[in-house]
Amino acid sequence: MLSKLWQNISLFHRVALSSGAVVACMIGALLCSVIQSQLELRREEFAVRVSSDLMTLVPALAEDAILGDYTAIQQTLTIHAERPGVERVTWIDAKGNPLTAAGAAIPSKAPAWFARFLRIQESEGWQEITIGGTGYGKVGLRLSPTLVLNQTWLILVDSLKLLLVGLFTLGGVVLLTIRQGLRPLQRLASDVRRFGEGDYELRVPLDGPPEISSSLQAFNHMANRIASPLASLHESEAKTRLLAAVVEQSNDAILTYDVQSLAPDAGVPDAGVPDASEPDAS
Repeated sequence: MLSKLWQNISLFHRVALSSGAVVACMIGALLCSVIQSQLELRREEFAVRVSSDLMTLVPALAEDAILGDYTAIQQTLTIHAERPGVERVTWIDAKGNPLTAAGAAIPSKAPAWFARFLRIQESEGWQEITIGGTGYGKVGLRLSPTLVLNQTWLILVDSLKLLLVGLFTLGGVVLLTIRQGLRPLQRLASDVRRFGEGDYELRVPLDGPPEISSSLQAFNHMANRIASPLASLHESEAKTRLLAAVVEQSNDAILTYDVQSLAPDAGVPDAGVPDASEPDAS
């Protein structure tokens, strides 16, 4: 079924479909590579940021943790939670009592299917607050995956736009080149039909790419070789028709005989005696 359908498709559409399929596969592979590299890069950046933020938080909370000033600790957590990309900051004292400050919700710019496809995990880290060998709880930081998701989606969209522009440009150039190259062949098909209908003086111009030009030259060479015998044949037919017209309109007797049909020992008949034909009654 598919092979029959493929055979009925013109060369122009075959090239268009094949090129489109190959380029689409290349774009898909390139986009997957871009997404994977961006995810790895963002994960590394988030890990570095979590570690850096925790190193900043521990000294800021250490004094208040020693004094047990929960109000000051909560204020510090709230201030840090307002930083971009922070989902939650938590401090747990030595007895297990938590204090938490939530960051501002980040709106997602990516569609839900893209988020499910990537499955980005939250980036979270914890660090103990220890002073003089005594533990005063631990502080944890979680970054929102939505920031990575949005950045990856925007990069994907921008990359896809550039690739589509390049794809349409390349496809347009390729198809235009093919169409221009096939035009001499289409004209050749029309000229061949005209030649077959009797226009034996027809010759095609040698334009187009070298591969097509050689085919046009071969047609002209064939036409030159055929034209001379056909011209002689037409001339002979014209003479025959002229002779037939003369015979039909003549009032004189016309005698004919076939020399080739005479037997070898029969000899040539006398000039005055006809061999096979009778005088025309007219």
